[in-house]
Amino acid sequence: MSLDPHTTAQDAEHIRRNPVLIQAGSAALARLASDSGNNLVLAVLLTDDGFEVVRTPQPSVEGSGTDGRYASMASSVQALSEAVLHELKMGAGDVVIIQGAEGVVIQTRIPGHTIVISAQFRARESLGKSLAARRVAVQQLQADLAQSGTALAS
Repeated sequence: MSLDPHTTAQDAEHIRRNPVLIQAGSAALARLASDSGNNLVLAVLLTDDGFEVVRTPQPSVEGSGTDGRYASMASSVQALSEAVLHELKMGAGDVVIIQGAEGVVIQTRIPGHTIVISAQFRARESLGKSLAARRVAVQQLQADLAQSGTALAS
């Protein structure tokens, strides 16, 4: 099933509840958490329309942003960054990085799909290690989706 501008709300809901995507996303985020040690604060797999598919840590962890705003904002940031790249004719983007005094948010679209991984890391984590962990998680998710035959085309 594809998520495109003509996708209905019912189709979009089906994508968010896709058991293959949930399982593959959970595995990819677990790998991201494992590769990052205790420096990963939050990782969310989200859809282009700003809805959370899966996260780590689970919502029961205090301060993990369970109200849906994080996924919504991350989706908007992704769309805006892609619009800037398009406007400047810079080609496809790979990573969005937002760095603050207390850490960094790194997010990336899963190539060929309408889903994004967004992850917040503590300031003590090096940017290079965070980017490497993100790359491995993205590759794992791509491979799992390809193996299952699940297509969430962009």
